Amino acid sequence: MHDAFLTKSVAKPGFDVGQAMRWAKATTGKGIARQLAEIARLAILRSMPPLDYYLYGLFAPDLSAKERGAFLSDTASMRLNRRLNDKRMSGQLELLRDKVLAGFVLQALGLPMPRLKAHFSTVTRLAEPATMGTVEEIVAFFHTPGALPAFGKPVMGSRALGAASFLELADDGRAVLLGDGRKVPLAALAADIAASYPDGYIFQELMRHGPEMAALAGPTIGMARIVTVQSDDGPQVLYALIRFPAPGAMVDAKVGGRNMVAHLDRETGRILRVQDMYRMSVSEVELHPETGARLPGFVLPHWPECLRLALQGHAGLPGLGLLGWDIGLSESGPMVTEANSNPHGDIYQRAARRGLL
Repeated sequence: MHDAFLTKSVAKPGFDVGQAMRWAKATTGKGIARQLAEIARLAILRSMPPLDYYLYGLFAPDLSAKERGAFLSDTASMRLNRRLNDKRMSGQLELLRDKVLAGFVLQALGLPMPRLKAHFSTVTRLAEPATMGTVEEIVAFFHTPGALPAFGKPVMGSRALGAASFLELADDGRAVLLGDGRKVPLAALAADIAASYPDGYIFQELMRHGPEMAALAGPTIGMARIVTVQSDDGPQVLYALIRFPAPGAMVDAKVGGRNMVAHLDRETGRILRVQDMYRMSVSEVELHPETGARLPGFVLPHWPECLRLALQGHAGLPGLGLLGWDIGLSESGPMVTEANSNPHGDIYQRAARRGLL
């Protein structure tokens, strides 16, 4: 066994359907029987569990039956994503899951990406940067001049599991300071990475928000997500979001704590609505909890460039019907971090309070 310092999973929150029903009735006046009828209809129509009915706020009286029916469960959303991406492109789909190989392709398409500083793997060997294969080599990397600060993540990871920012060495090089304020033993951290991610773990340059975004949401970068679809006229933007990390978090996903997601006007990058991902979608956020800045109405910097990069990237992968582009608004401008062939629709539906369909 080894000590674990990187988060590998997130516990699902407990959910009491009966309590949610009673709360919805007291809040909106919608009776239990009607709630049950709507839940049953969505379960049949969209494979939607009761939890989603409440998280999306589908009990709200201002939603029509047609509007509720436009929401998809995670299962139905993934099914739709698979339909939009041709099975004959399975090789490209698998390639995009591998963050090292995908990085090479996206850079070849002319997309700016964070610089790759180091790579650990027991199954792949790169020449530049030379792949590390042992715990000792990971420790040596941290002591290399210019190695830190860095951002690390698993080659085959998703939802920011296993991701972390490494700021500087401490205790005469025996420990490393993480972006969430923890100080952990370097040798044990290296052993955790080697044992948990034999297929690969990468270290990239650590991106930080530029001054405009830092004043809005703090220095830890939150990724803009631009989802594009292929059409007869080439790729088009379907929707756009940006994720805001929880205060003090290293990543912008739920694994880092109480994060928020903003729905954006896809043409201008203006924030339309912000959702705390730990609350139901009948409520929205006006002010950032850390900076106090007003969120709705803010226009993201470099937005035309972000759109151009997403469309340029999808134009280079014409066989894929749907892609979600993660773009960081860094100090040096927009940086593409990955292209996701299975963007989770729940994030859009909660932030926009609108169904995918």
